[in-house]
This record gives sequence, C-alpha cells and structure tokens, in this order.
Amino acid sequence: MSDLGISTVVMTSIEDIESISDQFETQPDSIWYQGRGKHFMHQFLKKELQAQDAHFSKHPKLVNEFNEEWTNFCEDCVLLFVLDAYLFDKPYQLMHPDSFMKNVKKAAIDASGGITPDLIAGIPVIN
Repeated sequence: MSDLGISTVVMTSIEDIESISDQFETQPDSIWYQGRGKHFMHQFLKKELQAQDAHFSKHPKLVNEFNEEWTNFCEDCVLLFVLDAYLFDKPYQLMHPDSFMKNVKKAAIDASGGITPDLIAGIPVIN
C-alpha cells in the first residue's frame, strides 16, 4: 500500500478481493459514498487511511484484533487497494509470502499472528 502513502501491510483473501472488485464492476457509481461516487470515495479513503496509518504507527499498542478501529482500518485498506486498482486500471500489487515473512520480523508492529499469506494463482507477486 506504499504507493497510496500507507505503510501498513494488510493480509486478505482472494475471495475478499474478488468480491469487492465484483461490487465495483457491477454496481452503479451513484450508490457509493452517499451518491458521490467511487472517485470521491477513493480520495476520501486515501486521505483518511493515511492519517489513520500514521496514528497506528505512533500508537502500536492500539494494533490488535480486538480494537474495532484497527480492524475497520484494515478492512478499509483492502477496500482502497481494490478501488485504486479498479479506478486506475492497475494490476494488484501483492507481496510474496517469503518476502512478507522476512519483513514482518523487522516490522515496528506485527499483527500477523505468525500467519503466512498464500500465493494467489494467476496473480503475479513481488518478491
């Protein structure tokens, strides 16, 4: 998510990515963000999530699965990730599991619970 100004790495499933992508592709722009559309939603989410990313980086004790603000942030990051790819016709940029596991050991905050992400068939990943 670094190309969106967000340093947090969020793990998600291919099913979530496909479901969100399908919603963006099939639902009219007018239903998104109180009728303001997907582009407005992208601008708002990007700005808001950059601020939240900085907040969680400064307050690592707030990063846990029981903090609803944190889990909402992670879910919104996935939403922004898919929306950005959809709006700007970008490929999904995913991290290779080996690279993820090497870097998670150096992370300021590790909320992974030791879970290794899976490779997604048909989608190239950065190693």
